[in-house]
Amino acid sequence: MPGRPDIRSILVLGPGPAASGPAAGFDTAVQQGCLALRAEGYRVVLAHPDPATAMTDPRTADATYPEPVTPGCVERVVARERPHALLAALGGPAAVGTAIALHDDGTLERHGVELIGTRPEAVARARDPEWFARTVAAARQRAGMPRRPPPRSLAGWRRYDLELLQDRHGTVAVASTAEHPDPAGHAPGRTVTVFPATTLTPRAFRELRELAAAVARAADGGPGACTVGFAVHPADGRIEVTGLTHGVSASSTTACVVTGLPFARIAARLAVGRPLDAPLDTGPPRPHTVAVRIASRRPPAADGTPAPAAEATGLGHGVPDALRAAVRSAGQLPADDRSAAAPPPARRVAAELAAGRPLDATLLRTAKRLGLSDARIAELRGLREESVREVRRSLGVRARFRPVRPGAACGFMSYGVEPADGSPGAGSTALAPPGTASSATTSYATTPTGPGPAAIGRIAPRRAGPTVIVLGAGAEPAPGTREFTHSCRQALSAVTAAGHRAVLVDSAPHPAGTADRHYVAPLTVEDVLEVVHAERLTGPVAGVLAQFGGPTAVALGRALARHGVPVLGTPPAPPHRDAAPDGGARVGVDALYDGVELYLGAVTEGVEGPGAACVSPPVTLGRRDIERVRAATAAIARAHGVRGLLAVAFTLRAGRLRTVGVHPGASRTVPFATKATAVPLAGAAARIALGTTVAALRAEGLLPERGDAGTPPPYGRIAVWTGEAMGFGAVLGTAYGQARTAAGTPLPTRGRALLSVAGHDHRALVLPARALAAHGFTLLAPAATAAVLRRNGVPVTPVLPDPGLIRDGRVDLLLSTAPGALRAAATARAVPYCADVDAFATTVQAIVDADLSPPTAHPLPRPAPPAPRPAEVVDAGRGGSRQRLDGPSPGPAGGTWRPGAAR
Repeated sequence: MPGRPDIRSILVLGPGPAASGPAAGFDTAVQQGCLALRAEGYRVVLAHPDPATAMTDPRTADATYPEPVTPGCVERVVARERPHALLAALGGPAAVGTAIALHDDGTLERHGVELIGTRPEAVARARDPEWFARTVAAARQRAGMPRRPPPRSLAGWRRYDLELLQDRHGTVAVASTAEHPDPAGHAPGRTVTVFPATTLTPRAFRELRELAAAVARAADGGPGACTVGFAVHPADGRIEVTGLTHGVSASSTTACVVTGLPFARIAARLAVGRPLDAPLDTGPPRPHTVAVRIASRRPPAADGTPAPAAEATGLGHGVPDALRAAVRSAGQLPADDRSAAAPPPARRVAAELAAGRPLDATLLRTAKRLGLSDARIAELRGLREESVREVRRSLGVRARFRPVRPGAACGFMSYGVEPADGSPGAGSTALAPPGTASSATTSYATTPTGPGPAAIGRIAPRRAGPTVIVLGAGAEPAPGTREFTHSCRQALSAVTAAGHRAVLVDSAPHPAGTADRHYVAPLTVEDVLEVVHAERLTGPVAGVLAQFGGPTAVALGRALARHGVPVLGTPPAPPHRDAAPDGGARVGVDALYDGVELYLGAVTEGVEGPGAACVSPPVTLGRRDIERVRAATAAIARAHGVRGLLAVAFTLRAGRLRTVGVHPGASRTVPFATKATAVPLAGAAARIALGTTVAALRAEGLLPERGDAGTPPPYGRIAVWTGEAMGFGAVLGTAYGQARTAAGTPLPTRGRALLSVAGHDHRALVLPARALAAHGFTLLAPAATAAVLRRNGVPVTPVLPDPGLIRDGRVDLLLSTAPGALRAAATARAVPYCADVDAFATTVQAIVDADLSPPTAHPLPRPAPPAPRPAEVVDAGRGGSRQRLDGPSPGPAGGTWRPGAAR
């Protein structure tokens, strides 16, 4: 029975667009919270516009709306779905801010919706410095701590976060801890976070816990989650409370992987009235495994757009091991004896290697434990890397899989030894959900809310089929990391559904869908070869799937093939791209090919500059054009020996179709196509790579019984993807406007537009400029452009293209075809801008269509239940054997889907 029988339907808000880097933790939190609520018996509705996230997978919610997480757009979802409650505390600041706005303007009250998981007044109090100071002083007094004036500076103090869970009775539990080492010890612009905190003494932990609980109770945020920040003086132990944040933090996923506590699931259940059953633990965390996350700021782009932080996470038995793993995953600095932070033993071993000490097992094992790669050892000895690898293997120096906790599916490769006692310790001081064992001694396989995240559950029993290893996308923020990670998740589900043991190798410790084992390891040849060896010790390995993790995985697949590792499906080949000619329609294709039949999964058309926003189905291509695209794609697939996914870029100009790029594998648009059509392209590609056919997948229901993206769609909606978010609409303009709003750059409906273009763009500028002026905009342009527009009857005011116009708030929309000061000023002022005339024309269409065809809320199309699947023949790759699997039918939801109509 649900914890709140008066609530039957709950609307959950996602974090908004581009949930990458640390914000990716909100993706997992929302997904796990939704699954927990569905298992409790609630109807769950999700609003989130990013198709590359796990939360938008069909099994997460009963209905998913790809809507911008803004008050106006969420109100449309509320009006259509009429939920009883709104939960925003899992989605981070953007979600909480939108929920508070809907509460404050009376929207929730008008529709009879209760805000759960946090209270608006509590959020307001936490932002009030005076209230916060009074509350902290009172909490210190109740805890028997002396009251001191706040220090002038906290430089050099140790920083900690305590993430708390609180139930409706006021019981508070510390779910996880994090430590932020002094940034003075790291490179400029780099931050390091350790999970859990490792330098807290038992006394300091008790004091922090009591203060955190007192602050949380005083804030009265209601049942759910919050985070309290602290600073502790390293010499005298003085404690200062530095902040209070309501809701789940972005770090909760990393802490969840390390401790085994399904934090977001528990927080969601607390929000609907479930209690915490046991008292608080009394000791500081004693982790079995430590996670270290490194975030490095990068310089902004030429137009002033902030660049996402480079993210990398490492696991190890201690901070030094985990830090080395994180640095290796980032690939920016050496993690061996050449590192500025290298310990003296690493330098001593390097000196011994350089001096010619014999390569015995002890020396090699010590060198590997201290982070020296085979390549570095070879460099120090003047040998080939392969020679060092052969010697190491002959001496039995191999890496072993070390789970983050005994029995956990997620872990790392290590040449070292486990802690002396071999015990996991108190990985978390929080309480397990009612009816489950404490996470201090047990890893979570299941909870009362259903299966826990696979990456933190116990290793599943061995499946009948051989192991298939999926190569992940690597560390953030490599281009397309989020999208390629989505494809890897689908591939893992398909591998599991086909009866195989699914293994993921990736440098990020995220919950891995249906992976039976998840190796958190740098994506290098040496590391993956050790993974293959470790897996072969447990049973047969069919090979690796390299086509889903993007360029990093494809390049790694080529190297592994040279070392004799079977690569399943498409033989790994380097993608090639020619220079795209100016002008013409830019067409993108994501296709499936089984050696005989081609399935067009998506045909998109660019609506901005190359590599920017695209629309599906294409708006200017006719049937004859599509058939030419189909024929050209099939010829390319045959030539490259594709078995799975293929991405091709074309241009179409004056009737001439030209191939400008080929990538044998998943592209960044695969998640967009999957969510727009409810056809799991990556999952289908994995099945094809394992030996099945397009025809068999049609019979099974994984693909449509007939037709594909090259045939007219069964519904009239148009979908647009900006690279960060998607939007739907009856016409292109409406869909593009929705996507821009979802991406955080909403378009103005009236105002002033500054147009700064090169002379060769004048002709293409006239028509969209005339339409924008007719819609009521005041146009501003440099003298040369203004003269051309005036000759063509477009009203315009000549101005100097001065960034000051933008900084002073006198420009509401910018067209600037050259990077520079104008774009930088627009970025700083949050003024939407267009980088080319194509984008400007689409923007004008969106502005006009906003009045003619207002957006409406529609959920993503839903998949139909899978059909029974016949036995499958699995191809182990080039030169590999073929096995017949007469095993079980499909596995978890998400592995086999069929297109279905929206609700």
